[in-house]
Amino acid sequence: LSWEKLLTPFKTYFQKEQIGLLMAFLLFYRVGESQLMKMIPPFLLDDPSLGGMGMDTSAVGVNYGTVGLLAMVAGGFLGGQIINRIGLRKSLWVMFVAMNLPNLPYAFIASVQPDQLVWINLVIFLEQFGFGVAFTIYLMVLIVTVKGAFQTSHFALSTGFMVLGMIIPSMLSGWVQEQIGYQWFFLYAFLCALPCMWITYKMSFHPDVLRAGSEPT
Repeated sequence: LSWEKLLTPFKTYFQKEQIGLLMAFLLFYRVGESQLMKMIPPFLLDDPSLGGMGMDTSAVGVNYGTVGLLAMVAGGFLGGQIINRIGLRKSLWVMFVAMNLPNLPYAFIASVQPDQLVWINLVIFLEQFGFGVAFTIYLMVLIVTVKGAFQTSHFALSTGFMVLGMIIPSMLSGWVQEQIGYQWFFLYAFLCALPCMWITYKMSFHPDVLRAGSEPT
């Protein structure tokens, strides 16, 4: 293989229409959600004196492995149905709400620290259900925006940028939580959704961003 053929997928990827908006979507859309996911396990495990829920490791595993899994599967199914009913462009707003709203219930239980496990399970269910809905729509956006030539390579590049956009905020999440505590951390993670609102607006109203097969001319 020549270097020209090897680099062609990279070149055509960055020549896509509205590549700047797509890059913003990949790098910033999951900033709040990635920090939430990173800090949920320590939040559930930490002693109440540290602001956590004081659960043991086995309880966290059972609750996330049952309630969380069932909620995520149900959310993923609903996400697919939403796309079928209202279309991908309108579904972006559903994705925005489902991906970021679960921060607020976590902020609530961090504030009141309920003793009843049912409240913790309810918040876990809402978070994983929202993740299932949002990630199904998110994945469909990735699929649609790489349609055309070199779509496998372009999908791999988009996935890589998505992961990069999650790694850096996740690295900082522990430090941020130590500075402000769990309650304020979850509110902070919710505020990280503000760039997502701008990106959702731009993608919802731009005619070319979600056009299947959008390739440079």
